[in-house]
Amino acid sequence: MLRLAIVAAILAAASPSAAQFKGYFDVSHLELRELAEPKWGRRMDGGQLLYLCIAANGCPPPTGLTIKGVLRADRLEDSFASGDLMPAKLAEQGKANAERTGSEFLEARAIRVANLPGVHMEAAANLGGKVYFVTKWIGRGERLLDIKATSGDLALARKLADAAAAALVPQVFE
Repeated sequence: MLRLAIVAAILAAASPSAAQFKGYFDVSHLELRELAEPKWGRRMDGGQLLYLCIAANGCPPPTGLTIKGVLRADRLEDSFASGDLMPAKLAEQGKANAERTGSEFLEARAIRVANLPGVHMEAAANLGGKVYFVTKWIGRGERLLDIKATSGDLALARKLADAAAAALVPQVFE
């Protein structure tokens, strides 16, 4: 559990700057139809929407998604292009935090989802076996969609994050 907290700290350190944070927007209405019972559980935890693979043989534990809607004080298009959400800045922060905690920061790169700018990041930690964390931040104006996939299988974490971004961006931004 301590290692999971350490990895959470790595990802938080590479998270949107606290100075730009204004609050959250509601994500409770968002839905990923492909992640349904009986294989997946869905619940709200505070302002976060959580999907957890609960099928005994369905996914390597821990496999899940965390989805948040973040309101920022800056214009996200600018932050992704030349501000605190530039991939190079996030990679530098992520690598420094990973080195300090004994984890790995794998990459940060610019992405576009449904023609909206964003950033894709990957990290890993050894938590009794390798656990991968794939994060996608996509936004417009002051609204940032924060998607985090966790799995013992990097390909599965990537697939979950990609599918969630493709399905949720239209629900949030259209």
